[in-house]
Amino acid sequence: MNNSLRKFTAGVTALMVMATMTSVAAFAEGETIPGASDTLPAGSSDTTLVPGVSEVPVTPAPADNALTALSESTPTEQSTGAFMIDSESYDTLQQAVNAANNGDLITMTGDVTSGGVGIFTKGGTENTKNIIIDFGGFTYTVGDPAVGSPGTESQGFHFEKGCTITMRNGTIEVASDASNVQFLIQNYCDLTLENLDVDITGGSNCYLAASNNNGSFTIMGDSNIYTDPGETAIDIMSWPSNGYTTGVTATINTTGKIEGKIAYGDDGETSPEGAAEKVKLNIQQGIIDGEIEFYGQISNDNQEEKNQASVNITGGQFTDDSWVNDNYTENATVAAELKSGDTTVGYYYGGTGGEIDTTKLGADSVEITKGANITVAGEDVTVTNKTGNAIQVNGSQVAAGASTVVNREPTPSSDRDSGGSGESELTRQRREEVNRLWKSTRNALRDAAAGDVITAEADEADNVPTYVLLPLYGRDVTLVVNHDGDSYTLTDDSIGTISANQVYFTFEAVAEFDAGEEAAE
Repeated sequence: MNNSLRKFTAGVTALMVMATMTSVAAFAEGETIPGASDTLPAGSSDTTLVPGVSEVPVTPAPADNALTALSESTPTEQSTGAFMIDSESYDTLQQAVNAANNGDLITMTGDVTSGGVGIFTKGGTENTKNIIIDFGGFTYTVGDPAVGSPGTESQGFHFEKGCTITMRNGTIEVASDASNVQFLIQNYCDLTLENLDVDITGGSNCYLAASNNNGSFTIMGDSNIYTDPGETAIDIMSWPSNGYTTGVTATINTTGKIEGKIAYGDDGETSPEGAAEKVKLNIQQGIIDGEIEFYGQISNDNQEEKNQASVNITGGQFTDDSWVNDNYTENATVAAELKSGDTTVGYYYGGTGGEIDTTKLGADSVEITKGANITVAGEDVTVTNKTGNAIQVNGSQVAAGASTVVNREPTPSSDRDSGGSGESELTRQRREEVNRLWKSTRNALRDAAAGDVITAEADEADNVPTYVLLPLYGRDVTLVVNHDGDSYTLTDDSIGTISANQVYFTFEAVAEFDAGEEAAE
């Protein structure tokens, strides 16, 4: 059986480069996939994109293969000594999790590249955990071996029913050579992500950031989820056919951004009403950069069924019009359409007195369709009142049908709840722009033909992530990085061998890789 995920990349241009990614999963002949409407007919070689697939079976690797799939009984990880519980240190996160008692705090003390991490309760209560994993502002990069239930070792993190887990303060991401990690998170418990970035863009086979089939999933603070275009950021699925009968609730309450689709569905419910009762999505704030996609009893092609979904939006900015539904937004007291020129760039929902920050989506005009007391931030932003009644905009009255131009600095983001390392909206935007630069550069290098030269204008960057350089290996492709007046030309020959533990390179280190101008000609 070949259950590997294949990712095809095409159509690259840039901030320098932009990439369109399509993810498909190949399954065995005649195999039924949770969340899918069909099976692949015997003899078929077609591939099918399956939103909401729960745990993807993977072909066990040969015994002598270094990427042999990991089961819950045989954790195999790289020794790092970077994890602390009180004064005790542990070589791996899996060891620390195994040792943790309820109420314990696990702290990571540096960047780590290691295998998947799981808590397996086997349906009971004896092995459940109530713990916090604090990444300390560092990055945990998940490589093979992956974890999961026996036969489905395809996840970076696997948390089972009965646990209460908080992961906070840092970044979790997928290693570029992690061939078995297809979901970064598989959740059946009560899981909270706080001030945590979840990034699957580096994983060649990973197409789902957070799969949730039971319990609760909460994303809060200044947390972000990054995916490649077309991939799924969050999947919430009721799975009674596999014994999970209590349902699942997801709550998004972050000052950050969710990039990617949010999938909403079920496997085993008997009606749209039943699915809506068991699957609940609450969005209180955040930038949602992707569509909502339905499967199971609620068809993505049936508007009446989609209207029944338990989606409650009280705040946030949304780039896709699939979220524009009065049934979802009835509890929001303010609604607006954001435009850049004549193009709609997003939709805002919030409460009375909330701030519409037009800088987040690059809008230069706002059309207020619901609300009475509005605050709009941005430079030379035209605000038009389309509510049918007089409203207050930034303290001034605007008659029905009238417009006004506002100039107001966005309110800075408050300090983070943990760690006190808050950042302004401008700082957060700069960080996101740098992340997008490196991801698009990496994607362009992957798609480059022999002899191509890819250029990255990196004046705002502090370093070069390792994952950007990996596509150079074994290929006749050149990367030119321009930074602070200097230009660095990097090739397969010039970068040499990179340690798997190396997360990024300073520009001083990049200068040592410079192959010279002649390599770029």
